[in-house]
Amino acid sequence: MKLSKLLPLSFAAMVSLASQNVIADTAPASATPPKNTADSLSDNQVNQVKGVVHDYLVTNPQVLVEASQSLQKQEMDKIADKAKAAIAANADGLFGNIASPVVGNANGDVTLIEFFDYQCPHCKEMKPIMDKVVADNANLRVVYKQLPIFGQTSHDAAAIALAAMKQGADKFLKLHNALLAAQGPLNKDKTLAIAKSLGLDTIKLVKDMVDPTIQKQIDDNLQLAQSLNLIGTPTFIIAKWKVDDKKNDVKNAVFMPGMPTADELKAKIVEAGK
Repeated sequence: MKLSKLLPLSFAAMVSLASQNVIADTAPASATPPKNTADSLSDNQVNQVKGVVHDYLVTNPQVLVEASQSLQKQEMDKIADKAKAAIAANADGLFGNIASPVVGNANGDVTLIEFFDYQCPHCKEMKPIMDKVVADNANLRVVYKQLPIFGQTSHDAAAIALAAMKQGADKFLKLHNALLAAQGPLNKDKTLAIAKSLGLDTIKLVKDMVDPTIQKQIDDNLQLAQSLNLIGTPTFIIAKWKVDDKKNDVKNAVFMPGMPTADELKAKIVEAGK
């Protein structure tokens, strides 16, 4: 999900912010606004203010865009601050869960986590970007966290993909790539058909996908997402974290919801590795 769709700014909020600009632009530099201004205005004066705001917005429509961007940034900063505290509190579950699928350098000094859903269109769009980031960063460890937020069919796809791990990490990666490349909605039968075309044992997949350990992985991911207050997929977390390293420290972890570019991810990877 794109963040622009996740943090809509109401018209009332935009008018409120724009009104502040009107006041700032029209008030004398030395003026001190009286207390309880709204209570001291008559109905006629209130209507006059509304008219001024309306005319200002019509003349300066960019104010609405600026106000929306400003509020969205404030909200995202709050989310990031809360997420950093949650990352520290859940570091072992995020970075150290050996059950989570890993690609790239398993012993890399920097770990990148992606929360995703196989039916999320933006996760699919991130696939070639992720491939490039992994190829260009030999010291990067990537951990995939299935977060099936699009209903039962997404849950089935996540469970089948995790079950593929029991047939080998290479089989998981093939199925993972194929599911993200798949066109149209997924369902259990379609996911199994894709797996079969890749040479996986679908009878074993059907049996393993209901294994309690698979369900626990998904439940753990959902719990982590709630703790982090995730607002959608994909979401990325980057930190200097190496397996079995007692010096791991996530205080400088980077929280990146949405769709960063390859260059943005690379910059944060370099930053996290310092």
